Amino acid sequence: MQVLCFHHITPSPASEFDVTPGQLRDIVRLLREKGTRIVPPSSAPTHRAAEIGAPADRQEDEVAILFDDGYASTLGFALPLMEELEAVFGMAVVPGLLQETERPSYLPHSSVEFTTAEGVRRWLDSGGELIGHSFSHVKMTALATSSVRFELERELEAYEALNLPVPNQFAYPFGASDPRVRREVAAHYTSAFATGGGDGSAFDLHRITFRQWKVPKLMALDWAFLARPEND
Repeated sequence: MQVLCFHHITPSPASEFDVTPGQLRDIVRLLREKGTRIVPPSSAPTHRAAEIGAPADRQEDEVAILFDDGYASTLGFALPLMEELEAVFGMAVVPGLLQETERPSYLPHSSVEFTTAEGVRRWLDSGGELIGHSFSHVKMTALATSSVRFELERELEAYEALNLPVPNQFAYPFGASDPRVRREVAAHYTSAFATGGGDGSAFDLHRITFRQWKVPKLMALDWAFLARPEND
């Protein structure tokens, strides 16, 4: 099983992480044509555990798709695609970005519009899954343990304040985790997605991050290349 992670969806990419609506649709269409099942992100821990010791050709039959950071473009482009396919995608949301007055000023995508709490409800009502992503999108490996704990607790409090359900899964901001951060996340979540390879355990599930230079490999479904940690 593989996990594909997308960010901002735009007809005019300004970053290597941006994906066009056409590229997203082409990738998803190719997966379907090749017989790859699109499964909910919540199924990743079970699928990954089942793959241990399985033949390599059985490890690429399912793909989970998630969208990082909670951009408004996820609602504009990914939600209609999810409904059309009757699939389940995941959206990793940063609660601090849903509250405009508390939006952190240091974010790398400060010029991009993020969704709202109402947008998250629309996503959930359409069958999408909600994934935690910290309160303010900080690199948690750079924080003291007490600060990691505070960041997670503040995130959970924000979900309650916004009348949103608390997610079961987590996506590490910037994909960065270490044993200490994973222990803190495990106190609140059931599994988590990371970059840098991941050992396949519940709190170190590798996600393949979309970048423009990876498009040829994605269209070739070259999972062996895409799954290498150095290609994150």
